[in-house]
Amino acid sequence: MATYVVMEPAGDRTGESALYVRDALAPLAILLPVVWLLWHRLWLEAAMVFFAMLGAAAVLDWIGMPQLAGLTAFLTGMYVAL
Repeated sequence: MATYVVMEPAGDRTGESALYVRDALAPLAILLPVVWLLWHRLWLEAAMVFFAMLGAAAVLDWIGMPQLAGLTAFLTGMYVAL
């Protein structure tokens, strides 16, 4: 079942300028979260996700568990996609 978020300006009492936005999972955001954020012009969020993923990969490499970097990237992508 599809769910929607309804947004309308504060001064509009008729509801004619209401905007309906579908609330759904973004599959591309799971695989490429930074690219997906940039595509939607979320520059600051894309930079934050990029540096968070880079920092997590560096820390995991430093502690000797670089194989978990892929899992961390996947979980970050799931967070962005949801």
